[in-house]
Amino acid sequence: MVAQVRLGEMLIAHKIIREEQLQQAIQHQKKSGEKIGQALISLGHITEKQFLDFFAKQLNIPFYDLNLYHIDAKLAEELPESYARLYDAILLKEQNNGFLIGMADPLDVVATDKLRQLLNKPLVFALIKEQDIDRALSLVYRRTKEISVFAHALSQEMNKNEKAITSTPEDRTDAPVIKLLNTLFEDAAKMHASDIHIEPSKEAIRIRLRIDGILHEQIVQEPGIMAAIVSRLKLMSGLNISEKRLPQDGRFDIAPFGKRYDIRLSTMPTPFGESIVMRLLPQTTELFQLESTGMSGDTLEKMHELCRKPNGIILVTGPTGSGKSTTLYATIHEMKQLNLKIITIEDPIEYFLSYAVQIQTNEKIGLDFSTVLRSILRHDPDIILLGEMRDKETTAIAMRAALTGRLVLSTLHTNDAVSTIYRLIDLGIEPYIIAATTQAILSQRLVRLICPHCSEEGPLTESEKVWLSKLNLYNKNISFKHGLGCASCGNTGYCGRTAIFELLELNQAMSDALRENDQNTFRKNASAVLSGKRLANDAYRLAEKGVTTISEMIRVINEGYGLQ
Repeated sequence: MVAQVRLGEMLIAHKIIREEQLQQAIQHQKKSGEKIGQALISLGHITEKQFLDFFAKQLNIPFYDLNLYHIDAKLAEELPESYARLYDAILLKEQNNGFLIGMADPLDVVATDKLRQLLNKPLVFALIKEQDIDRALSLVYRRTKEISVFAHALSQEMNKNEKAITSTPEDRTDAPVIKLLNTLFEDAAKMHASDIHIEPSKEAIRIRLRIDGILHEQIVQEPGIMAAIVSRLKLMSGLNISEKRLPQDGRFDIAPFGKRYDIRLSTMPTPFGESIVMRLLPQTTELFQLESTGMSGDTLEKMHELCRKPNGIILVTGPTGSGKSTTLYATIHEMKQLNLKIITIEDPIEYFLSYAVQIQTNEKIGLDFSTVLRSILRHDPDIILLGEMRDKETTAIAMRAALTGRLVLSTLHTNDAVSTIYRLIDLGIEPYIIAATTQAILSQRLVRLICPHCSEEGPLTESEKVWLSKLNLYNKNISFKHGLGCASCGNTGYCGRTAIFELLELNQAMSDALRENDQNTFRKNASAVLSGKRLANDAYRLAEKGVTTISEMIRVINEGYGLQ
């Protein structure tokens, strides 16, 4: 507190604030618990930039913007997390046989003395923003160490009493297997992971989190604990613990940090134990608008028009994890009207809609997509959202529903809009029925966004130039951006994702070609309509704007995917 008052007096001495403003800040501080500088900023007596510039100048220390600084996680971990969080401090770099250490409050004498004792090396201090440090510490001190510690503890306990692991009561939260899984879920939630992969091998266990579409790996050196992990997850999912020869699917809920997730779990037998993949689905009532998916321009305008169609089929296609469900929900949200009955068939229900009747499939009791679809036609729906066209029977029933005056929205796993037609034919649907029902096919992918904090212009690599040249897109006069990597993005250079699209509306020429089962003519007409409007064109548009990179465009879009 003494240091805080001293800082206030320094600000008064330099006529940046008045005495009464300092007293107001002290009273505000007592209620809010904020440091004096933040209290002054909160009350509007000083701007953040004014405060930081003054603070750094008076202390004769540098100011570091963590958003622009590449943090060495291995170095930072030399300061234990508990002390880093207690003193709002982070190791930035080694210098002069000591450390440069960033602090939100370098005037805290108790903290600086304790840090010198802990590190036992000469320290030089730098000023950092208080609000930046929490994010930086979360990225540096992930739960990887705790996961390793709990994995070792679990291994030790299994050596003593293996049976006790699988029969651990749910309320025994101190059990190593429960601590391990809770820590893993907390790490995944903190990193906004969409999937958790737990993969056994002879020597170790690989735990991988999919973050922004990319897998990030941690190795656990206790392969013997895999059986306990699988058994605990099976118990949580209500699966058969004794069945280890066949794949199983289940689900359960978790709530790390108070935020609820629906977990879809799948097991798969391997030579070294069962492999586990879990999809994390946040339980939320917040829905996307079509505009917020990344859709824009002509594609957005046409989708708005398609939402007003009275019947037919609109398909959203792409690989697993390409954002199809989000687009479907945004589309159905666009269609909601009091005079329309909307029924959804899903596995699982990802968002709960107040204006729709939603049905969760359950294959264990025979409640699959085709069974539900046959029954709901008697419930007089105007719009049907079908989670996925998985087989011929489901697809055929959906087509019949579209023929009888319903608007059907569904998904398929295909590479692009044109190949979707061939996938439907492979499923056994007659081309003339496809022509009679299909209104449009929207193909999409997700691309990572350049981190706004470390974005800068940079030259393309030779391979990127060659790739663009093959697609007739290379222009040496256009500058592109990339992310350097910083604390905000976990040193990846990317932060968040958005979707890219190609929309194929079936016109009369395409429909006529399908009715005659002339697939070559169909492809020519479809390619002509999509010229300049393919997935690659949409990705390139984002790269030109500095939103994503050419390397990300190459990663997401197959090189053999044409534009003409």
